[in-house]
Amino acid sequence: MRPHKSKLLHAFTMLRRNGRSYLLLSVTIVLSFALLLGYLFYMDTASYNKYKYIFAMNEELVGVSHHTTTAASTQLEEQLISKAEELGSCSAERIFYTTIELDSADSHATEDGQQVYIPPISVIAVPPEMGTQFFSGSGEGSGWDILWLDGEEHEVITIGQGEAAMEEDFFYALGLDKLDEPEWTFSGENDKGGAFSLTVRIVALLRRNDGTADFSDYLDAYLATGDSNQSGWPTMLLSQLDCSPGNYARGYWHDSLYLYTANAEEVSQLAEQYFGDSAFSAVEAQNEARQTLQTQMQTKALLTVAILLLL
Repeated sequence: MRPHKSKLLHAFTMLRRNGRSYLLLSVTIVLSFALLLGYLFYMDTASYNKYKYIFAMNEELVGVSHHTTTAASTQLEEQLISKAEELGSCSAERIFYTTIELDSADSHATEDGQQVYIPPISVIAVPPEMGTQFFSGSGEGSGWDILWLDGEEHEVITIGQGEAAMEEDFFYALGLDKLDEPEWTFSGENDKGGAFSLTVRIVALLRRNDGTADFSDYLDAYLATGDSNQSGWPTMLLSQLDCSPGNYARGYWHDSLYLYTANAEEVSQLAEQYFGDSAFSAVEAQNEARQTLQTQMQTKALLTVAILLLL
């Protein structure tokens, strides 16, 4: 018998004799790599969802996040803007936040005659025109997508006087989608007394993209009963021409400042000197994200090698 035939027969003999062991080993290898690929896919997907807004940020962005609006904080912001302009070209956007407590007896009749209770409104007051950077990732997920009712793409957010963007769930709950030109009037009281009343034309909808999936059910429950057992109110985007610390005297305004400059690193250092941990920059956030992703890649490589060695 030729040597190569002898070796071939021996191989088949060993395969028949140890077939079950070879089969179990093959299954183990396939399952191990399937689990490894599943884990790597999960990690890549999680990393993408976590950092996609950070990498979408304008590298020129430097900001100071939510802090109480006071004369002192406003003065610091003006100083920061002045210092940033000394370093080079710089544009600034200031955004204000508050909650409007509506009249306690307020209710609203929808187009089909249903009475609903109106919760307090979380207000984001923006300048008449601003870049869309704030809503495309000024932090770890901006939390909002903007759907313009004119059906067009907008390079800038344009909320003029008498206009508003309203949270999508709230918009439909009020039945405003049934109107040809949706408008809404709401009223409350200033801290210093006197009524605050505003009629706005809805030009855009805000859709949550931060994973707050149960907000719609919670909002439906509040609108039906007026009873709240958790925090969180529907959000509206208003023009600063209609609602700002200057024309709506509330005691708990907050604001954020967004600077766009080619000298982001230098301006970021200044912002940290003025505002400490409230300051952030796109460049720093992206660098930190890259370091985290690099560490994850190294961990995945070591895990792959370890599995190969075990097999």
